[in-house]
Amino acid sequence: MVHFGDGKPVRPVMIALVDVASHYILGYELARSENAVTTARLIRTVCQLYGIFDRLYTDNGSAFAGHLVAGGAKHKWRGKGKGKSGVKPLGVCYHLSIETIFAIPKNARAKIAECTFATLSRDLDDRPEFQAAHAGHAPGATPTKDVVPVPLADADAVIRRQMDRHNRETGRKGQGAGGRSYEQIFRDGLTERIMRKPTKQQLYMASPIYTPASVDRFGRVHINSWTYGGPETQQELLAWHGKGQILIGRKPDDFDAPAVAFSDKGRLICKDIMPVKAGVYGSVEGAKEAAKNRKAARAAVAAADEANSYLDDAAFDAAIARLSAPDAPTPPKPTKVVGGKFGGLQPKRKAEAETRPGATTYLTPEMQERFDRAIGFKPAFGAEKSVR
Repeated sequence: MVHFGDGKPVRPVMIALVDVASHYILGYELARSENAVTTARLIRTVCQLYGIFDRLYTDNGSAFAGHLVAGGAKHKWRGKGKGKSGVKPLGVCYHLSIETIFAIPKNARAKIAECTFATLSRDLDDRPEFQAAHAGHAPGATPTKDVVPVPLADADAVIRRQMDRHNRETGRKGQGAGGRSYEQIFRDGLTERIMRKPTKQQLYMASPIYTPASVDRFGRVHINSWTYGGPETQQELLAWHGKGQILIGRKPDDFDAPAVAFSDKGRLICKDIMPVKAGVYGSVEGAKEAAKNRKAARAAVAAADEANSYLDDAAFDAAIARLSAPDAPTPPKPTKVVGGKFGGLQPKRKAEAETRPGATTYLTPEMQERFDRAIGFKPAFGAEKSVR
């Protein structure tokens, strides 16, 4: 568990790219969740360092199979768009001319990245720097109060150190390794291929997130309360007014940056489209956080309404109508009413008190019968001493 500066424990997600030929880790990023924005940024970074690679062999997760990364791919398992029409966004692999190949679902062991992560995780979990920062091995394990999260910078330093050791450790015995390290195998392979460095134009086109939008009669486009299109690009955009949707690309971490427009066929229309009206959210992360807060607020309001609504309006009106009806049944009267009793002991308890063990009398039955017949005289318990 790490914290991103706020002290809240979060299980970070590692997104990494591994060279299939050499098992060399090209790069990685730690994020709060597996998302396409981080994945696209990692692909651009790796291409700037080592050149554009030919193929991307990945799984079918939303981070790699979404439009932001794999948009424009011909064959993929997720998001095929059956029965859907309209403009499909283009991804970073399309603009960098990277072929995207998706692994068969439920076949994780076939991916080199999964095997590499399994090797690294066994080494990273036992590091002394991560003491008291574990909450369990399950992906959805919740941290307890005893868990102490590690700062993100410290966790990143430990992970980078272990990855460098993984890449530079010699004596590898894999096929074709010959005792070399993964880094040496990768460097030797680069000498035999032509490196394709991405141009500034390619990085510019591969950076935004593309959204279908329509052009209005003023040569502007509206995307989530943002408005793009000034006098510089009005002529190019007006040609697409009333002709369907086009693709508008914006930087995912800065909506205030200039946008770029593509046709539905992937042809560049114009670039440097300036924003003329700012929206509520300035980035993809801000919009996601706001949506999460709105969902939590709706859940809290629904829970409060359910707790307070003991009797809704319809049920209350129905109950009042039943009470005021002329043929409404009267409630039944109780069959027995218990009232209060005042005075001395009850007859039963008095008889029990007179006959309890230890109570003796010297009156004969004949004398007791005469006393009972006498008017106005009734001897009390123990009165035999006074009349004897």
